[in-house]
Amino acid sequence: MYLRHRVDLPGDQITKVTLGRLHFSETTANNMRKKGKPNPDQRYFMLVVGLYAVSQDQFYLLSANVSEKIIVRASNPGQFETDSDVLWQRGQVPEAIAYHGRVGINTDAPDEALVVCGNAKVMGRVMHPSDSRAKQNIREVDTNEQLRRITQMRLVEYDYKPEFASVMGIKDTHETGIKSALFPFFINIF
Repeated sequence: MYLRHRVDLPGDQITKVTLGRLHFSETTANNMRKKGKPNPDQRYFMLVVGLYAVSQDQFYLLSANVSEKIIVRASNPGQFETDSDVLWQRGQVPEAIAYHGRVGINTDAPDEALVVCGNAKVMGRVMHPSDSRAKQNIREVDTNEQLRRITQMRLVEYDYKPEFASVMGIKDTHETGIKSALFPFFINIF
């Protein structure tokens, strides 16, 4: 089913639009649980919402969101709307998406722009741009003083606590790292 709803978006304000209640004419198939567990053959609906701009009878996709799985077990599962503003959108370059907020992988409480609880595999480089055009007051440092500071750091071996290692997916719990007064946390040495 495809429904259009015109929305005027003034440029100087946030606009929230709530459409009516969803009604389903049928339930999803294979709703019965098997041995107390979800049925692997469970069927479901997904709500897809797209925001399009229209110009000279041409439609341009600006943003699209897909709901989680919707399982319909009775005559009406209720109203499917949320107050959380999902801000995934198509990026400026091809094959890119953008999200304005915090993203958590294996966590529902990210406290940084990206929090990954578990291992991450990178098939390339992790880049942290450094360009002299974006800096000022650049000056040489005394390398002997910097080496003296490094020698004040303590090189230690340690084991992660089993409960922490289990939650974080760490298999090899024995590590070598640096602990100093400036950095009260451990820095792994690879």
